[in-house]
Order: sequence, then structure tokens, then C-alpha cells
Amino acid sequence: AGNGDKQVHYEAVAEQLGVASHVKFCGRLGPHELLAAYQSANVLITPSSKEAFGMALIEAMACGVPVVASAAEGIPDVVEDGEVGFLIEPGDVSGFVAGISKLFDDPALWMHVSANARRVAVARENTWPRQVERTAKILQALI
Repeated sequence: AGNGDKQVHYEAVAEQLGVASHVKFCGRLGPHELLAAYQSANVLITPSSKEAFGMALIEAMACGVPVVASAAEGIPDVVEDGEVGFLIEPGDVSGFVAGISKLFDDPALWMHVSANARRVAVARENTWPRQVERTAKILQALI
């Protein structure tokens, strides 16, 4: 989901790898479509090497979707390794495969991590209005 400037590149990569028929590039989704996409997902994979905060991580977790993500920049502030998903070193393809496989190979683990993800995301109250409030407090303290 989303429509970044690299979408055409990723579509070509999917075609080259022979997986294009298994990948759906949805483009930008409205709120209801995005919620439905999260709710239909089994795992959110975020291999980013740059991610300041990761609202997509929080949104997925709030829907009970476990996360397998890079341990880069702000992601470890959101993802508790082993609790709501797994943190993998950026660029470690084997590590991502192992993290994803753990969730798919062990339904009890998936259920546990899914419940944790939802609980943690909801408890943090990471809504956009709450984030704006937190940011405003930090800025006010700096003035």
C-alpha cells in the first residue's frame, strides 16, 4: 500500500523475480481500505533502513498484526523484539525469512505476538492527535 516514487522499480523487481502474480501494489489507500488491508494481513514486513517513527508499524500492531522490521533508527522505539514482532538487522534477508517463518510456523506464537501487538499499540495511544500533542509539549519545553 502506498505510492512512493520507487513503486515502478518494485513492480519491475517483482516481475523479474517471478512473483508479480503474488504481489498486489494497492497504491494509496483511504482510511477504510487501509484498515481492511491491515486486518487481512498476517504480518507487516518493514525492511526499511531509514524510519523516523513508523506510524504504519503502530497502525498494524493496533490491528493485531505482528511486525518483522529492521532494527534501524526509530523502529526499535516502536517494536519490542520478541513481544510484538521481531527486529532484524537492516539488510539481513535470512534474518527476515527466519522472523517471518517463526510466525507462520508456530500458530501459538503468532497468536501471542498478535495479542501483544494490539495491547501495546492501544496502550501507547499512538494516534495522530496524541502524537501532535506530544510533539507540541517537546517544542514548548524547548522555547
